[in-house]
Amino acid sequence: WRDALRGGIKYKYKDTNIVLKGGIDDVWVNLETKELIIVDYKSQASFKKVNTEDYLSNIFHDSYKIQMDIYSYLFKMNGHDVCETSYFYVANCRKDMKGFNSKLIFDETLVPYKQRTHWIEPKIDEMIVTLNSTKLPSFNTFCQNCACSKARAENEY
Repeated sequence: WRDALRGGIKYKYKDTNIVLKGGIDDVWVNLETKELIIVDYKSQASFKKVNTEDYLSNIFHDSYKIQMDIYSYLFKMNGHDVCETSYFYVANCRKDMKGFNSKLIFDETLVPYKQRTHWIEPKIDEMIVTLNSTKLPSFNTFCQNCACSKARAENEY
């Protein structure tokens, strides 16, 4: 389940040919409930100490939460009991140390995240409709592919 390129955890979505896969960093077991706890390792370098509220509200970490939601969904769809709380194990390289001295010092923080998987199937169904449509989707200013396509069209000879 760790190596997404040569296995990982996967699930064939409904009656389609779409296979969802992921390479999970770690899975812990709650010894009381026997539920699986999904854990994703993250590293960073910041002067600020990591705290749950700031970490989860950071717009740059939205993709981390999506990733965690999908990992949890994959385990659930493979018949596993999954704890509703997963964790980001964040290693924050300290930048307040005097000199490098051939050593990096990390503060480690466990950030709990209550995953949300309710959005995944409707979003996949929406993607399938788009893929099977003969109409191009509307231009989206936040989409990198749309921006690239628009720039290419504007610069054609």
